[in-house]
Parts: sequence; C-alpha cells; structure tokens
Amino acid sequence: MTRFFVALFFLSLAACTRDETLTGHGAAARLWSLTEINQNPFAAPVSLFMEEGGFVQGVGPCNSFEGRVNSPYPWFSLNNLKRGTQECPDYDAETYALQLLLRMNEAEVLDKTLILRGDDTAEMVFTAAE
Repeated sequence: MTRFFVALFFLSLAACTRDETLTGHGAAARLWSLTEINQNPFAAPVSLFMEEGGFVQGVGPCNSFEGRVNSPYPWFSLNNLKRGTQECPDYDAETYALQLLLRMNEAEVLDKTLILRGDDTAEMVFTAAE
C-alpha cells in the first residue's frame, strides 16, 4: 500500500512540472511568421519563437521583442513584453501587431498554423517556417 502512495505522489509531481502553456502543446521550438490579422494579409515581417516554459522571442520589421506566456493552453496571455525603440518605415505596423498581440487571450495550434484570438473578435494567424 505504501508503494502505491509513493508512486501516486511521484506521478502527481510529474504532472505538476509538465508545461501546460502553449509551448507544451505544439508551439515550442518553431519560428512562427504572422501572415494574417482579422482575415487580411499582414505584410510587415513579424515573427515569434517560443521556448519550452513559455519564453517568447520575436522580431518585427524594426525591433526585437520578448515576453512570457504563463497561461495554460488554450489560454494565451503575453506578459512582461520588452521591445526595442528603433524606428523604421514599418514602425506603425509593428506597433499595431504588438498591441494586438497583447490583447490576445486564446490560442489554437493546428499543425503548422497558430491562431491567436481576442475577446473583441480580433484574430492573428501565424504560420510555422519549414
């Protein structure tokens, strides 16, 4: 009986350490390129790279950025966003994409497609690089 409880303890401990964020459900270690916002093509180059544990790095047309996703899948919340301040011709597009990214609260990973959605019907579609 004691062995049963010891085994149960270690199984529950293993479940507690599993990555339940977006990165633990297929989004990690892939380069995601923003292709659409609200079903319209998005021309400015914005890419995300997510690591296990929820760390997010990204590159826009002007600046790099980073943050952390701590929400359990399928929820999405980008926190502690840090971004450079270099301006370029696509600075407004980059700002728009990052502000929208901060408003996203739901995620869905479908093979090579990452869809982020917000409360206000906003949607961002990313495609994984080959």
